[in-house]
Order: sequence, then structure tokens, then C-alpha cells
Amino acid sequence: MRTLLRAAILTGAIIAGSGVLETTGLPLFSAINEIALKLVAVQSEAEQLRRKGAGARNRLSRVVPEDDLTRV
Repeated sequence: MRTLLRAAILTGAIIAGSGVLETTGLPLFSAINEIALKLVAVQSEAEQLRRKGAGARNRLSRVVPEDDLTRV
């Protein structure tokens, strides 16, 4: 039941949003495409930061003994 309600709310928001976007000159699909591209860019940047953090942690663990890492 909650899923159906959530889907109905999302559908209503998309329909209302499309009217607002088209009056401002942005077609709905263009706006959705722009949002999707920004989301992918943010996720990619977050993944790169996670990898950098993991790499730094691995390099640090090779230099500093494990006991010292728990005190940091």
C-alpha cells in the first residue's frame, strides 16, 4: 500500500513538474537528462574519493604499525 501511495505521489510530482518546467522553457526530458547526468557525476566523484581514501589508508598501514593506527 505504501509503495502504491509513493508511486502516486511521484507520478503527481512528475506531472506537476513537467508543467512548471515547460512554462520556463525546459522540456521534461531535457530536465530529467540533466538531473541524471549530475547524479552520475556526483556518484563518480564520491567513488573516486572513496578509492583515494582507501589507497591512503593502505599506504599509511604499510608505513605505520597497526597498533599506532588505532591511536590516530
